[in-house]
Amino acid sequence: MATFFNADICADDVEMQEDIYNFYASAPVFAWVIPAGDEAEGLKTLFSKTHAKSHVVTYEGDENDAKAAAVLQAFEWAEGEYNTLS
Repeated sequence: MATFFNADICADDVEMQEDIYNFYASAPVFAWVIPAGDEAEGLKTLFSKTHAKSHVVTYEGDENDAKAAAVLQAFEWAEGEYNTLS
């Protein structure tokens, strides 16, 4: 799982670290947690190229509760996918 808690994150930022994300996203189950907003669609497009079957969870605002809920949602999705593959 990759989490982005900076509201200013954009696809260009992620592409600068592309090798790192390509390495970790090679896992059979992978989820991304990103802020909702203008950059979300660009990030989703980039993530689908990095791992076609990955899952993206977005959160609204900058509150810790929203971020924690998004991480939990991503974890629950990943757990379900892992159990399906197992």
